[in-house]
Amino acid sequence: MIPNFNNNDTCFELFSYQVDVIKYWKQRGKITKEFDPYSKSYIYYLHFCGVSRLSTPIDEKRSLHINNPCLLFQFMLYNTKVFSIEICVRDKSDSKRRLNITSSVKEVDSKNLYIKIPFIDYPMNVWTNLIIDLTILTQAYFKSQTFKTIESIHLSGNLKIRKIFSLKSKEEPVLKSLDMGKSTPLVNLLFTENGNSITTNKKILGINNSTHINTVNIDSKLIPEKKKASPSHQPNNKSKYSTMSDIVINRHKKFMAKKIVRK
Repeated sequence: MIPNFNNNDTCFELFSYQVDVIKYWKQRGKITKEFDPYSKSYIYYLHFCGVSRLSTPIDEKRSLHINNPCLLFQFMLYNTKVFSIEICVRDKSDSKRRLNITSSVKEVDSKNLYIKIPFIDYPMNVWTNLIIDLTILTQAYFKSQTFKTIESIHLSGNLKIRKIFSLKSKEEPVLKSLDMGKSTPLVNLLFTENGNSITTNKKILGINNSTHINTVNIDSKLIPEKKKASPSHQPNNKSKYSTMSDIVINRHKKFMAKKIVRK
């Protein structure tokens, strides 16, 4: 079990680069602790060598028993097409159910106690705060069952993970430790029963970073614009011939003109 956990806490840090909690998470594949220049802090990097996986609790026979229905993941998807967050929950009937939010499916794949939910249009190569409301997802996908506790958490794919929190509600203000400064782009996502959506209310995360991006398609915005050269220094790449056929015809005319001159 993760130490010092208290179900009375409205916000509890389940994973962090700052404290030695990695020993309470089971590791599979290649997972390294590295310094990330964007967040200016240490993070854990799951290399996609086969399948890199991070899960808690370590003993699969035990459970977390977390009452908080919301989870917040601060991570960066890093050049990957395969990604999943699998959360095992217990409902009021004491049945264990698994919700797998993954990029490997395009439609909801539902079974009795297990469901795969597509995670599409996710931002790549940018730090993201993803909030998952398990109360809504449990009711939506398991025939109006009521969420009781979180039993286990599993992460897999090629990603960088910085922090994981459990929250009483998605409106719960989170500590300033999530803020990375004005120079680092940060996307806020709220996962709903219809898929991921954008958090437009920055106060949900308790962060006042003015550089937050409120759109999923942010790749082009992360690339700094190049300064336009002055007209006097702009290269003239325009050809006086619009098509390849014009070039061929012009070359043929020059060849014929040289041939006439020689005669």
